[in-house]
Amino acid sequence: MGIAALTLTSCNTNETNELGKWEPMVWETGNPPKKIAGTNSVPSAGGEFIFYCVNYEPWFEGAVANGKYYYPPREKNDFNTLTTEWAKAEINGNRLKVTFEPNETGVERQLKLEVTGGDIFHAFYFEQSAN
Repeated sequence: MGIAALTLTSCNTNETNELGKWEPMVWETGNPPKKIAGTNSVPSAGGEFIFYCVNYEPWFEGAVANGKYYYPPREKNDFNTLTTEWAKAEINGNRLKVTFEPNETGVERQLKLEVTGGDIFHAFYFEQSAN
């Protein structure tokens, strides 16, 4: 007569890499833009902002610029650059650089950048003032 061995495993719900239970992304910057209600203010002259993720090496999920959707050039398998008509974002390791062209349209511009590290997501919100 054979004996069947049964092995039970359990999941520790305190682990941070379980589906949906990852630690939030932690971001730091040496040149923080002014924030109003969670949105980074960008001057009409444009500029460059650099952020560092201290606990992940993220890549781009997508962006929304003034209601228009943008995605990384996936056909080139490049998830580290994202370009809109007036902003460019690049990720190198844990460093995110966002560059804004001058806004001479007379209308404020909004940008939402979405990054991911797998099963963890973060969004950056920017509003560029009008000239």
